[in-house]
Amino acid sequence: MITDTADIERVGNEIIGMIDDFQKRNNRLPIGLNEIGTPFVGINETYEYKDYIFYYEPRKDGFYWLTVTFGPDENYCYNSKNKSWIWDCDSEQVEMYKKYDIENDFGDETDR
Repeated sequence: MITDTADIERVGNEIIGMIDDFQKRNNRLPIGLNEIGTPFVGINETYEYKDYIFYYEPRKDGFYWLTVTFGPDENYCYNSKNKSWIWDCDSEQVEMYKKYDIENDFGDETDR
């Protein structure tokens, strides 16, 4: 299966723009994508948008993860803190990135 990462990023970047606009207007992240007011179809903790399944995870520090999922361990993830996409991450790798971010955030705060 060939995945069109350019199309995924194009659609994902639409959502990222909506999240960032919401955050600017409300001084906080949306709790869920449906709070943005766009036509997201919620499926438990995931959202369908333009034929992709997204998982949105806001963090307490004002950053978030946006994951496009294709199967149990095939994901394309966006980390708003680093403003970067991470391809072909399985759940274990994503958790490693998240843990690294949290540990570094904690270290940064204690250094201030």
